[in-house]
Amino acid sequence: MQKNSILITGGGTGGHLFPAIAMANRFRLEGWYVELVGSKIGLESKILKNYDFKYHLLGVSGFVGKSVVKKIKAIVMLIFAIIRSIKILKDLRPKLLLSTGGFVSLPISIAAKIIGIPVFAMEQNSFPGLASRIIGKFAEHVFLNFSTAARFFKETKFSVVGNPIRTDIKKAQKGIKHKNFPITVVILGGSRGAETINNAAIEMSKFIKTDNSLNLIIQTGTNLFKQVSAAYRNIDNAKVIQFIDDMGDIYNAADLAVSRAGATTISELSYLLIPAIFVPYPFAANNHQKINADEIVRTGGATIIENGKLSGELLYRTIKEISVRLQEMSDSLKKIGRPDADIVILRKIKDMLHDFKHDL
Repeated sequence: MQKNSILITGGGTGGHLFPAIAMANRFRLEGWYVELVGSKIGLESKILKNYDFKYHLLGVSGFVGKSVVKKIKAIVMLIFAIIRSIKILKDLRPKLLLSTGGFVSLPISIAAKIIGIPVFAMEQNSFPGLASRIIGKFAEHVFLNFSTAARFFKETKFSVVGNPIRTDIKKAQKGIKHKNFPITVVILGGSRGAETINNAAIEMSKFIKTDNSLNLIIQTGTNLFKQVSAAYRNIDNAKVIQFIDDMGDIYNAADLAVSRAGATTISELSYLLIPAIFVPYPFAANNHQKINADEIVRTGGATIIENGKLSGELLYRTIKEISVRLQEMSDSLKKIGRPDADIVILRKIKDMLHDFKHDL
């Protein structure tokens, strides 16, 4: 057993994975030995190989909204994942397990509880997922990004600290980059490509080709890349890319972002004081993206276009309407930024571990 070791679990989507990576980096900076646990089918199966952390991948599957047969299969996979998790934990014997959510966090958290390893949890969304709600029932403490999630956890077991931001994102330039026109608008379609957003971008091309007040960077993902590229082929003030290797570079250019409303994207944009037009994914569990976005809209730092109402014309008109008040929107985001969430979480965990009389 390493003297100060931690196992961090979370994944499935970037919203759970990237906070896990941010916390892994923070604990490592403090001298801890860190290992990560993710899912074989989640984003982490592709991303974690780019980091120098030892990691384990479990075979798990969520069962919310699945057929009876798939739910039974998911339960069987969960049992086998718990068994494997016990072995992982016994081999490492970490001081604690930190969960950042996603269904993969459930079996390893249950295993930690079984063998007596303290479990801490983080919840990025305003409406916690099923795994986080279950883990919250036995976790020592739950760290929340949004205060609206507090109703799902016992008052003595949570604190609102924000969402940890990756080191490479923290290095990006904050605020509005261009005080005068043209401004740069970044449209984020995500890794798979949000079809509604990409189609709106295609429709919007007819307005952009005659508007020199806007520069566009459009990230399409795999879906509709060729179609979006074709629509902007002869438009000089637009750049179409399929994937983003360095998100910090994109944020360095952005005055305004158009994106879904995942918790990590919201946290990064808020930290960097970049105003946004959010198009919440309508099929997100418990409509949590809409609830996430509402939190930022209330501060004045963003606006929402419903997925079903989004069109190229509406998107263009909204961009033009808010382009004259970007600085005001950016300033409003200063009210909610929590730049040191990773440090706050680490300190709280260390304090609680001392209370458990662990030898730190």
